[in-house]
Amino acid sequence: MRRSWASGVALGMMALAMAFSPALAAGEGEILSLSAIGASNPGDPIVINSSVRAIDRINNSNLFYALSAPSGAVVAQRTVNLGRLVPGQVVNDSWSTSNTPETGTYTGTLCWSQGTSTNCGIA
Repeated sequence: MRRSWASGVALGMMALAMAFSPALAAGEGEILSLSAIGASNPGDPIVINSSVRAIDRINNSNLFYALSAPSGAVVAQRTVNLGRLVPGQVVNDSWSTSNTPETGTYTGTLCWSQGTSTNCGIA
């Protein structure tokens, strides 16, 4: 797994919900949660939820999501511009995709970066 996409969650082709411990990087913010539910069969939707919190003032940042099929192919991506965040501000995000063409374990990743960078400089 590339370091720039260090925060991830695996998704099976059955109804499930998974989360992981908060990830902290650079002291500016933290990923509080990342979870996924769905995809009992190919073509069924997967709903991905996340929560992030600013530790310091963040003037411009983006969340970058990717969903990879069991083959490793990226089947869905999402970018969310968070704009200006103040210390302690929590942002919750939710999205779904039905582009689940394979049976098996899917991998979801979340990267939080300054501006349009995808270096996961925040978390």
